[in-house]
Amino acid sequence: MSYRWYYSEDLGNLEEVRKVEKNLLLFPSLGEIRKELRKGRPFSVFHSTEPPEDFPIFVEVYIPPKYAPYTEAEWKIIQALEEKEEKDKVKAQILERKLKLKIHYPKLSFKNLVGAGKLKETLSLVKRSFEVELPPGCSYKGVFLVGIPGVGKSYSAKCFAGEMGWALVEMNISRILEEEKPLSLLKRIFVNIERLSLRGEEKGIVLWIDEIDKVFTEGERERKLMGQLLTILEELNSPVGYKFKGLVWATANDVSIIVERNPEFFERFDILFFIDLPSFKDAPSIISYYLNLYRVKPPEGYDEITVASFIKNASEKYKEVPQDRFPYVPREINKMLRELSIRARIMGRDCFTLEELEEFLNRVPPLVVRYDKAIQNMREQKSYFIVV
Repeated sequence: MSYRWYYSEDLGNLEEVRKVEKNLLLFPSLGEIRKELRKGRPFSVFHSTEPPEDFPIFVEVYIPPKYAPYTEAEWKIIQALEEKEEKDKVKAQILERKLKLKIHYPKLSFKNLVGAGKLKETLSLVKRSFEVELPPGCSYKGVFLVGIPGVGKSYSAKCFAGEMGWALVEMNISRILEEEKPLSLLKRIFVNIERLSLRGEEKGIVLWIDEIDKVFTEGERERKLMGQLLTILEELNSPVGYKFKGLVWATANDVSIIVERNPEFFERFDILFFIDLPSFKDAPSIISYYLNLYRVKPPEGYDEITVASFIKNASEKYKEVPQDRFPYVPREINKMLRELSIRARIMGRDCFTLEELEEFLNRVPPLVVRYDKAIQNMREQKSYFIVV
């Protein structure tokens, strides 16, 4: 005995369902469904939403809209808009409302990715792989970046998407878990991403899964979601899996729980990087980037190299800072030079002073000092990855 629950936002799919289902209820109320179930004969439902938890007897059949993830009416509205920015804005609103996804079109590129030479070199190889014809199943599927906060895990995803001219689609695990039926939402996400990609509307897609470690916590909902996500990632772009032109990009701060619960999860990704505190060799290029960005000069007689030396020497009093690493992460360097630039402008100067830099360093210790134990635990995980 078979009970099917078809659901779709697009009424245009109704005729296709009618061809295969003889006993079909259209948009029934819960009372009408219960009444029909008491008769004991198989029937199917066509609705605009997924079945509620009250009816586990139904087999869910999701039918994406013709212009997935947009209905035919939504697609006509999008096409009627003249400006690309207006179209992108409407698309983003629809994706967030329906699938809890955020879509971005970053205006960044590899030139904005500073201080991570090995990562940038690897991503350049990934870029070239999408520019040549490869055998089926031979393309890169996923990148997994781990590291302490502020080192550029999310930023590098934006730089890669911008370099490729691809859309960056952000999938937040926490938002999916808030849904009544997270497994159904996960399936709809990948069905619609596949349709969006295969239709050729986007050149490519970076599907960025932020805080992926949250799916490995204790709860039953998390465990089921983890199982389905593992299967999807394993089968991606295979004959039996979802297909799309692009890359899955996962980020996490702490992978200890993944190592404990499901270490083979890492095998779903082709590229595994731990982004550590910057090396002293990389620090001057990061400082130079933000000096140029905020159009501020270092103190007289100093350049990016000597500024980096001054910062490192001033931080030697902190035992928490590893000797082979620069004390501040890129996000902190950004904040530091932005504040120093503002102060210099207020004082009518185009450069900051050594005293102003020293005052900032005394007032704002590095992240690695303020969150010593947490950062130390994160850095201990780097043995599982290539370190940059």
